[in-house]
Amino acid sequence: MVKVVVLGLDGATWKVFDPLIKAGLLPHLQRMMKNGSSASLISTNPPITSPAWPSMATGLNPGKLGVYSTLKRSKSNVFSLKPVSSSVYQGKAVWDFLSENKIHVALFKIPFLYPVYKINGCMVSGFGSASKFAAYPSYLHQMLLSGPSQLLEAQLFKSLRTLDFNNVKSCVRFIEQLRIVVQKEGEIILKLLGTLRWDFLFYVISPMDWLQHAFMDKIVRLTTQIGSEHSLELEIMEEALMDFYKSVDFLIGRFLKLVEQTSDDFVFFIVSDHGFTIRPYVFNLARWLIRNRYMKVHEHTERRHERSLIATFILKASDLSKSKVSGQILEDVLKVLPGNALRKLKRTYFRARYKTGISEYTDLNSSKIFCLEDHGIYINPLVKDTKILDKMIHDLNDYLKQFPDLVLKTFRRNEIYWGDKVELSPDLIIRILDKDQIWDTSTDPTKPLIFKTSLPGIHDDYGIFLAYGSDIKRGAPLKKTVVK
Repeated sequence: MVKVVVLGLDGATWKVFDPLIKAGLLPHLQRMMKNGSSASLISTNPPITSPAWPSMATGLNPGKLGVYSTLKRSKSNVFSLKPVSSSVYQGKAVWDFLSENKIHVALFKIPFLYPVYKINGCMVSGFGSASKFAAYPSYLHQMLLSGPSQLLEAQLFKSLRTLDFNNVKSCVRFIEQLRIVVQKEGEIILKLLGTLRWDFLFYVISPMDWLQHAFMDKIVRLTTQIGSEHSLELEIMEEALMDFYKSVDFLIGRFLKLVEQTSDDFVFFIVSDHGFTIRPYVFNLARWLIRNRYMKVHEHTERRHERSLIATFILKASDLSKSKVSGQILEDVLKVLPGNALRKLKRTYFRARYKTGISEYTDLNSSKIFCLEDHGIYINPLVKDTKILDKMIHDLNDYLKQFPDLVLKTFRRNEIYWGDKVELSPDLIIRILDKDQIWDTSTDPTKPLIFKTSLPGIHDDYGIFLAYGSDIKRGAPLKKTVVK
């Protein structure tokens, strides 16, 4: 029986790996590159985790899966959104077909693989689906919770929002925590594999994605220094980043050793769901749509930014420990707020955002076009104007003419998707490019029209693909491979 290992490096990009491999800093990847076959793996559109991993595992494009973002729309109510779950995989993924044919599979930390389901082998949930943690068979649950589990990963992911990027010690500590998660989690899975029967292994390392969101500018600086006369003069944060990538390579080496020792006939794949690049600015799509009267927001939202400092304080205070000091301060602030303002703040900041599936600030009935949390553009089905999308694209192009370096790219649903769930997709996906850099888009109307975010990294189209094994052609040239 051929053993197959698929190791997923969430967000891995050749932009980072190529310089490090050529410098001999990642010896296990270097050996696999030299003796295997590699390519750039083109992601889904948009290139984000939630449609990309299911598309890779099933071979189906988002139009057949109905997945275009972290939220999945319902056919019965296209404006009802629910988190993507394992239902997009079940019965369609490669491991389901293997399991049906009595082949033992071992699945670890594949994003949005929750809830887990019965399979011929084991399954451990991955990042996403509200970051819940589960395992099949159930006895694995407690064993895996003893190490750096999904719960710790979720805490680290949330801490990105409050990370002080000007504090080197805090950043180094965060990078080191991510490295420890990768190292310890890998050790637990390797130990577990020694007790299990398996023929197909699929394991995804998610922390790499978060690392690159937070430090892509510094990672690019690090890789451009490699090979120069200053490459040994790394700063503290760059050393921490280098240690992270070395630990990933070391873990790859351990999995490679495991499969080489247990089988003479194997294939080892290393893949990523998308790549990464530096994010220069964010264009606030929601604010532009409101300004140009395509989208309407509820009245309480239009003045929300004027209350943002008070509301932010209330949110912060609600997370503080229940000390007498913090409790008294919060109590004093609430006393000076008029009742109407307090009710609106509670409604705006504490109500579940996806209770109805629509961002709570959107006045759906009054909007001609609106954008949801997936950054896609949707036409209100009540609008009868068949040219409304053409007009919006024309107006947006006109607005962007004041920025000579900006280019608007538009993708209509029938140009990029096909299948029985295309009607659930956005009517339009846009990309704004500044030369070769991709701008992000925002759907929060309380933020400025153009702003710079603290997270410098953004997904791009080009992930990685590397195959190594007994029957893999050696030294095949780098070329692009598309997931359909």
